[in-house]
Amino acid sequence: MSDMTNPRWISQADCARTVDLFGLRWSSHTLRQEVMKEERSSFEERTAAVAVTDTVLARCYAS
Repeated sequence: MSDMTNPRWISQADCARTVDLFGLRWSSHTLRQEVMKEERSSFEERTAAVAVTDTVLARCYAS
């Protein structure tokens, strides 16, 4: 998988995996809520996951 923290490196395959995992019918707000519910991760890890999720969704919607 590409470096998903850098939008230029998000591939169509990453988008396909994201669609498979989350479904683009989910809003990024819903995804953020799901990520923030993850209790095993630290707040910093959850915040980073939200940023990556938003980046991937933005890239996938744009393509």
